[in-house]
Amino acid sequence: MQAMSHTQSIEARRAARRRKYRIRREAFQNAPDPGNDQALKQEISAQTAEMERLTQMLTLSQEQCLRARSDLENFRKRANREREENRKFAIEGFVRGLLETVDNLERAILGAEQSQDIKALHEGVAMIHQQFVINLQRQGVETIDANPGTPFDPARHEAVAIESNDAYENDTIVACFQAGYILNGRVLRAAKVKVSKK
Repeated sequence: MQAMSHTQSIEARRAARRRKYRIRREAFQNAPDPGNDQALKQEISAQTAEMERLTQMLTLSQEQCLRARSDLENFRKRANREREENRKFAIEGFVRGLLETVDNLERAILGAEQSQDIKALHEGVAMIHQQFVINLQRQGVETIDANPGTPFDPARHEAVAIESNDAYENDTIVACFQAGYILNGRVLRAAKVKVSKK
């Protein structure tokens, strides 16, 4: 067999390429018209309907997300407003109790100006003091026990003086100079006391 020349090789490749394109062109020309194909129309219609359904779902989801975000923002604003209002009026009950005490003090001052009875004035002031203590207790304020003979507690008592006293045990309160107070378990002010040391 004779070897193919270079030109023959090129011509053979061109002929093969022409055959390939002719087969493709004939297959394309013999293909059914897509406009007349009922199955293709149904597929396009189904895809369009699905796309519309998904678009509606997306729109609905976006609206729900916006509503939820708006509801959350409204809740935050309302909570902040209520918190601020509660902060402003948190001590309202306490102040009302104090107003009663102030009224009674004013009456005591007026009574002291009009009367020379020291005993009655003393009783009135003692009653006002008791009323004030009751108002504090309503708010959760308790007096720290600092009576003579009570064991000294550095968390609740502040030793301002030390006394060697055989009548009391070591580290025991001998006298209280200023009352201490606790609010809901937390020390507001330690009681100032004199403590016995041996």
